[in-house]
Amino acid sequence: MNRLRATPAGGRMLFLLLIFALVWSVALPAVAANADNRPASITTRSGTHPGFGRLVFKPPAHTAYRISHDGDRVVVKFQPPLGVGRAARMPRNVLALHGGSGQAEVLLRPGATTHDFRLRGLVVVDVFDPIPAQPPPPAAQKSDPEPAKPAAVPASSPAPAASPAAPPVEPSPSTSKAAPPAAASGEPQPSALSSGPVALSASSASTSAAGVSFTVPFGSDVGAAAFRRGNAHFVVFDERRPLDLAAVAGTKAFGQPAVQLLPSATLIRMTIPDEMSLALSRSPEGWTITVRSEAGHPHSIVPAASDGRINLGADSPGNVIALTEPETGATLLVGTLRRTEQAVLVQRQTPQLALLPTELGVAVEPLSDNVEMRAVPAGFVLSGGTENLAISAAEPEALADAAALTRRFEFVSLPPGSLYQRAVTKVAAAAAAPALARGPRRREAAAAMIALGFGAEAEALLQVTMEQDPNEAANADTAGLRAIAALLAGRLNEADALTDPRLSGSDEIELWRAVRAALLDETSPQAAAAFAATAPLILTYPQPLRDRLLPLALETMALGGEAQAADTLLAQSGDLPGLAMAKALLKQADGATDDALAMYDALADSTDQLTHVRAGRRRLELRLNKGSIAPKEAADTLEGLLYSWRGDWRELALRERIAELRQDQGAWRAGLAMLRDAEALFPDRKAEVRERMRDMFAALLRDDTAKAVPPLELVALAEENAELLGEMTDTASLQASLADKLAELDLPDRAAPLLEKLMRNAPAGVSRAGLGVRLAS
Repeated sequence: MNRLRATPAGGRMLFLLLIFALVWSVALPAVAANADNRPASITTRSGTHPGFGRLVFKPPAHTAYRISHDGDRVVVKFQPPLGVGRAARMPRNVLALHGGSGQAEVLLRPGATTHDFRLRGLVVVDVFDPIPAQPPPPAAQKSDPEPAKPAAVPASSPAPAASPAAPPVEPSPSTSKAAPPAAASGEPQPSALSSGPVALSASSASTSAAGVSFTVPFGSDVGAAAFRRGNAHFVVFDERRPLDLAAVAGTKAFGQPAVQLLPSATLIRMTIPDEMSLALSRSPEGWTITVRSEAGHPHSIVPAASDGRINLGADSPGNVIALTEPETGATLLVGTLRRTEQAVLVQRQTPQLALLPTELGVAVEPLSDNVEMRAVPAGFVLSGGTENLAISAAEPEALADAAALTRRFEFVSLPPGSLYQRAVTKVAAAAAAPALARGPRRREAAAAMIALGFGAEAEALLQVTMEQDPNEAANADTAGLRAIAALLAGRLNEADALTDPRLSGSDEIELWRAVRAALLDETSPQAAAAFAATAPLILTYPQPLRDRLLPLALETMALGGEAQAADTLLAQSGDLPGLAMAKALLKQADGATDDALAMYDALADSTDQLTHVRAGRRRLELRLNKGSIAPKEAADTLEGLLYSWRGDWRELALRERIAELRQDQGAWRAGLAMLRDAEALFPDRKAEVRERMRDMFAALLRDDTAKAVPPLELVALAEENAELLGEMTDTASLQASLADKLAELDLPDRAAPLLEKLMRNAPAGVSRAGLGVRLAS
């Protein structure tokens, strides 16, 4: 059985959904083949809002999409290629929409721009109005201005009412902050500025020693926040402004950044290389976003509970923005800052909320409907209405340690419900992807399963992926993830890929290598030392993974000589579940044997078989060392534990310990019989067990212990173990010793056949002659 606790069986119902999605991926081509013969399956709605129009496509579940641009023509393609219906009316900046099989062709007004995103299963395409051209300076004597061209509809012109079927419209720009003041030239701003937000253009990406960066020209009173969710980085500004990121689109460091306008904020979503980190800084031109290879060292925003509230101290707080996280649909409360180098370094969670790690500012996922966050001069305050909020105090060293450790994989720390939803989303995306593009998406789905503790399911998915995609089979990350999944599934012999040198170079890999070593040997000093250096990373993992790894790390450190580091980690862990055995081991390591014994007695009554066996043996060894029980009683007790645990190295260790205790009590035959049974039960460990048998039999013959053995028992021992003599290095002397002991017995009829057998097996020479003399006498 696996020392890493398995995920509860009820949670594995999710796997049925995941398998269904994977099976459905096989059926997609057949479904697509008949798409042209079916009625429209993707409905289209539209709406017109201040500054932009919106098209909303409602495809069935597991439908992927991609969007392409060709001038003012936009094509939205869906996979599988289902029929797309036409909207009843068009937004004002959309000239036409042609639905068809598998795609929708949208013709925009000249100059309009788009932004697409998913929202709770819908595909949303926002079409932004063309940016009005800046009017030339007024001439000295100018005739009446010509009327505006019809194509340049100002943002303040009356807009048609939105379709009632469309999603909720964005609030009026009056809820946003005012636009930046006019330039210092003293000239009046264009009229368009007074009617709504004007788009800002990002600077071109530039490379320096600090990294690759670009600047967004927000005003000095605009706050920002940044955080990571999964493989995506999000940057939030607390002013609602359309952004033109064309200057940085396609840059390797930033990929294809996407902009989403929120009611009172602007959100940028980007995917950066895994080995890079994101940083924000202020400059006279605005906010600068930098992707760099070295992680920053921001000041830690540490939560503190007081009077039923949680205070988050920070300098220059901005505003609180509510947004929907695209991948999971969870609501997030984001606190922006107007000063940089302040972040939450380690995730913290309470029953009411999850405080997420950030790169700047504060991000909170409410788990209770009563949670509120507001900005105060000293930072931010979280309150729970009628509920009192509390959070355990964390050592600053723990936060710094975890933040400084390097990662290789992304096991997103979310509440269990969000983890389930994320796993389903990832598997659905993998199922909907084209056959040759499924590898990376399946890898992401497997990582989501691992975050839930579903090791066997993740390993099976990765095995299929590696069989079907040679690129994934050669990918070190795929092999590493599969090895991690194998560890969680208890298949240690399938986790050798963790030793691949291509994976070296991160603390996370060293952590998982320590997990493998600890599962092979719970007292491994190498694993204990590795855990002492990397275990704080476990505290940042999602709850299902954390609860399985943390007890293993603490127990291995206690048994492997790193008790002091284990005490520190235990103090940082607070009241997390499953740590009772680790606490008892640390009590014993600290010399508090009476306290440890009481804790072992309580744990030995556990209904969990592993806990029952481990605690039972621990308390027995303590009492044996104190002289409270004799070796015979101890051996009898341990034999009773054999019925509670079978089949792995732990049973073998138990049998070897019983044999030692039988030897101590003088029950040589029972001890050797126990080892002989172990040899038969564990053929892969035969050499090790055989060595123990030889050592025990030699100990019987070398000292005077045999004199206390009853004659018939000594003869039986010799008959059962005579072949061991031929395998020993000092065979001649031991054979002579056994012959002397047999010759001294007053049992010539029983001793003679044994002496004859020893003589035949003895090497030619003096040794054989001596045995012959004894036989003749």
